[in-house]
Order: sequence, then structure tokens, then C-alpha cells
Amino acid sequence: MKKEIRQRIMETAITIFARKGFFQTTVDDIARSSKVAKGTIYLYFRDKSDIYISIIEEQLNSALRDVQKVNKENLKSSEKLKKIAEDWLLHSVEFHKFFPVISMENINQVLKIMKEIKPRVFPVIGQIISAVANIIETGIKNGEFRKINTRIAAICFLNIMRAPLLLSLFTTEKIKSTEEILDLFFDGLKNRKELR
Repeated sequence: MKKEIRQRIMETAITIFARKGFFQTTVDDIARSSKVAKGTIYLYFRDKSDIYISIIEEQLNSALRDVQKVNKENLKSSEKLKKIAEDWLLHSVEFHKFFPVISMENINQVLKIMKEIKPRVFPVIGQIISAVANIIETGIKNGEFRKINTRIAAICFLNIMRAPLLLSLFTTEKIKSTEEILDLFFDGLKNRKELR
């Protein structure tokens, strides 16, 4: 029951943060929309910033679990990366409404709460980078990928996963499938005909 209330508060907060922005949202707004007393919010979260960071933290932990689960499957490294991309892009559609808050408003917000974000969020991001780098390293060992810096490749992979969300912020164009994104990651921009 406690977990359900905490989850409801966070899901409500995502909607309100996305609609009103972090600064305009109040704990009262979140309590009212969550249908809980304001005091109940403080049983689960220290303050509004704690709710905000908890949402980001939960999304990143979910992403890490996805990578770890896929990494255990008996697939080639490229297939693992494709599966991770598909899972994340599907999940990002659900998280889409909150994305403008964590990408644009975070520029201002991060200055105020970086001390709280760093110890809670950065280690999870580091674990995700390491897990993806491990998949790429296995692909190199198996001859599937050429020799590259696996951490840089992992960071590039993670950044390219944000493409549909960034595209939706700046244009009305949509990415039709994960293949469009993964082709860029695996094949780059070069014309393959010229490489023959």
C-alpha cells in the first residue's frame, strides 16, 4: 500500500511538472491531484525537489534493469543493443510528457539541486554506461564490432536513444522506427556504396 501511494504521488507529479513546470508546481498541487493530504507527501518525500529527483532516479533504475535483463539473454551484441533500444523507445513514449521538464527546465533546476542529483542519479548513469559498454566489449571480442573505445560507444548509444524525444521538441517530424536510429548508430552517416 505504501509503495502504491508513493508511486501515485510520483505519477501525478510527472503530469503536473510537465504541464506547469517545476517552479510553478507546488506540493499542494501534487497532494490535491494525488488525492492525498499534503502531510502524506512528506511521509514519502522531503520536498518537491526530492519528488523530482526520485522520478528521474526511478526512470534510470528502470533503464538499468532493462539493460541487465537483456544482457543475460543469449543474443548477439547487436541484437541486445537493438532490443534495449526498442524497450527504451517504447518506454520513452510513456515518459514523453515529462521529458521537456528534465531536458529544458533542468538547465536552471540543476544549478539549484545538483548537490542532490549527483549522488543519487550519476552513479546509476555510470552503471548504465558500464553495462552497455560491456555488451559492446563482448561484441568486439566476438568479432561483431570493430575495436573502439567501448565507453565512448556506450555514451553515443545512450545519447542517440534521446533522438525521438529531442525531435518531438523541435519539429513535428516523427521517427518511424528504432531501425532509423540504430542505422545511424551502427552504420553512421557514410554512404555505404562509396565504401565498396
